[in-house]
Amino acid sequence: MTRRLTLALAALLAPMLALAAPPGPYRADYEVLRNGSVLGRAEVELARDGDAWTLTSHTRGTEGLAALAGADIRERSTLRWRDGRPETTGYRYEQKTAFNTRKRSLEVDAAKGQIVSRDRKDSRTLTWTPGVLDRQLVALALAQDLAAGKREVEYQVAERRAVEPQRYRLAGTESVQVPDGRIDAARVERIREGDSGRTTTIWLDPARDYLPVRTVQREKDGETIEMRLVGVEPAG
Repeated sequence: MTRRLTLALAALLAPMLALAAPPGPYRADYEVLRNGSVLGRAEVELARDGDAWTLTSHTRGTEGLAALAGADIRERSTLRWRDGRPETTGYRYEQKTAFNTRKRSLEVDAAKGQIVSRDRKDSRTLTWTPGVLDRQLVALALAQDLAAGKREVEYQVAERRAVEPQRYRLAGTESVQVPDGRIDAARVERIREGDSGRTTTIWLDPARDYLPVRTVQREKDGETIEMRLVGVEPAG
């Protein structure tokens, strides 16, 4: 009898458990490293104004050539929540150095089923699908899906020229050392087809709504770009 009751309750609760509540707004600071050496700092903020949400990041070069070039990168995603997951409603990217400026954008029109992607003088129309993400929202989607107990996920991500599938899997739990301390984090790896030699690994903290605490992008030639959490605080 007890077992039947437990199974019945689990069946009733499953739809609710599958939808993780949106995280609270926050501000997080990261150090950015290239091949193990500090390159700059990044500030990431998830903000809410009523039903309107934004995820912004500001990366500045503070050391070496990045500082000399005055490297400054800003990204801004506007989003809404669909079935407990983020969905992009717009995206802006701007990169400035002492030598040039580069801008990219995604303009989403769900009613027309399209996304207009602009990169400098190049403009093209992509097909919109429910739940589509921009590249900045992937980590936020991973946080929601890990909180909901998922171990492998696939997202449709709008890039410059196409909406492309991206797959990720939970590879286990790992203790990582970052400036903010030692954290028992969920290790997530991107699944890539073929042998490109490029890898992406993200560590997320279950104790803080699966906030990313470390990210490592390794290229085929061995070059790595890394972000490590320095500190985080709630944002009003």
